[in-house]
Amino acid sequence: MLANQRCSRRRCRALVLLTAKSVLATGCVSKQGEIDQKRSQLVTGSRCSLTSGYRWNPQKPPKLLLLSLDSLNLDSLNEYIPRLKNPHPSGLSKILKQRNQNAHLIVRDPTITASSHTSTITCSTAGTHGIFANSQWNGQKNVSGFSAPTGVETFATALRTAGLKVVTAGYPSLDNSENGRTVSEGFAYGDNLGKATVVSMSGKESYEHAWKNQKDEILAKINIRRKDNQQFQFECSDGSCTVSSEPSSSVQNLILTLGERRAVAYTIDLKSKQEEIYLSPLGFNKAFPDGTLARLDDCGIVFSPGKDLSLARFGADAIISGLEHRLNFFHRTWRMYLPSTDADAIFAYLEDIDALRHQFAGDTEAQEKVLNHIQKVDQIVGELIQSLPKETNVVIMGDHGMSAVTKELNIRAIVPENALKEAIVYTSGGTLLMYPKTHASDKSNSPASNQWLTQTQEALLKFRLSGLSAPVFEKVLVKGTLGLSAAGLEHPNGPWLIAFANESVGLQNSMSDALVLADTKNPQLPPPRPRGQHGHNSENKTMRAFLTMWGPNLDSLQANQIKYNTDVVPALAKAMNWPSPKQCIGGSK
Repeated sequence: MLANQRCSRRRCRALVLLTAKSVLATGCVSKQGEIDQKRSQLVTGSRCSLTSGYRWNPQKPPKLLLLSLDSLNLDSLNEYIPRLKNPHPSGLSKILKQRNQNAHLIVRDPTITASSHTSTITCSTAGTHGIFANSQWNGQKNVSGFSAPTGVETFATALRTAGLKVVTAGYPSLDNSENGRTVSEGFAYGDNLGKATVVSMSGKESYEHAWKNQKDEILAKINIRRKDNQQFQFECSDGSCTVSSEPSSSVQNLILTLGERRAVAYTIDLKSKQEEIYLSPLGFNKAFPDGTLARLDDCGIVFSPGKDLSLARFGADAIISGLEHRLNFFHRTWRMYLPSTDADAIFAYLEDIDALRHQFAGDTEAQEKVLNHIQKVDQIVGELIQSLPKETNVVIMGDHGMSAVTKELNIRAIVPENALKEAIVYTSGGTLLMYPKTHASDKSNSPASNQWLTQTQEALLKFRLSGLSAPVFEKVLVKGTLGLSAAGLEHPNGPWLIAFANESVGLQNSMSDALVLADTKNPQLPPPRPRGQHGHNSENKTMRAFLTMWGPNLDSLQANQIKYNTDVVPALAKAMNWPSPKQCIGGSK
């Protein structure tokens, strides 16, 4: 916990009050003033009511835990588990050994993280719930697929409507932003403010860094000073933050007090010749209702920005240090917060396996560092599973397969020039999404009136690349065509074209003139980043997700009879005697 910090009698320190609209400066009234009292309570954690570990209520144990380990699949389990030095008995090895496991769960197209998770908990494809990708165009602006409106009921909302208490721990599409996805309480992935910065300390004795919001207003400042032993010291000029080191790590943890909110950032000593230091953005909890936010903040459990793939140029250590920083947040939150909720159903999510395989699939030099992080994931998951009462039913699943990328192509060198002018272009892994620039409600802007659609479709289907035996683009679906409708992807706000590349090819929307941007087999080119990507070909068994389940209600349910991810919730609901969402009663067809 932070040390008790009070306003000085001689001078009044400014507190920063973070609001949704602006950052306001508020002065301390006096040493005994209301603001100072609130701050004293906050930093001492005097209102913290959470326990220090897993203490489930024996009178009300959770009936269901649905834990999604992003990118979990049979290949990754078989790759990692034999190499774990100290596997947890209830961790990944137990998940693999469960007798009712489904090693190859077919995921409905398209399988780009957010859409796959949403498809699972709504028993429907993207054509129904409207989530196509992690980032997508809704006709007016770019939105996050993790929190974009689904327009349909989720499993969590159906359970809550039936009178059950439902809690979410960072699960995509369960962020309380609309009635169709409402849960009782929980938290989403946090908000990040301010930009990440790499600071060169070469020749400098000190440096002041400021985190700013989108209005260029300062949120917080920190000073970096060189100590006599050439190490660096981090301090806030107004004493509003504390600094601590992560165990056995080059990471420094910064906890900042901003009015009645807490924020967290972290620094990494990159140990380069330029004496470079990484400063992350500020991370804030995004919890609901407000009571959850207060409980987490008061107990010093603050969301870490964590993932920053731009650190790739500094090697695996830097990226994995950030992932570990955020994993520590989830570990503490699971242990302290989840048992306190007395939930009937818990939806939890971790993306560590996904982030590692995206960045390091096929990178043999980084594998030891990757394995060390998987070991920590294994311990944290194992500790959670081991702690659960015997009455709890457990479902563990992934959302897609993962393949190694051997080439990255510049989509601008393939798509016709007029299409680049007329359409909004998104690339995500090996998937291309194209939207019309005019609003989807514009009736005149129909697929038939846009030549760029048919021209792009023809160009992609004809495209071949030397060295690949299969076409680069396996599927090219245009809105309004039978192909798009058959895939369940036709939606008012959806893209007008979706193209899936060969599983070993990644796509980039680059301004470069080059066609091939990265190639693992060409020493003249950089290796692909990210090096792994989501699977989307339901015919390829290595690209399918993993599913296993056990518990008093689920032991008789054969997971291997569940073919599609959209069938998981109807099967669970039937076994638990719980309701399904309205749009999928009876299961997905």
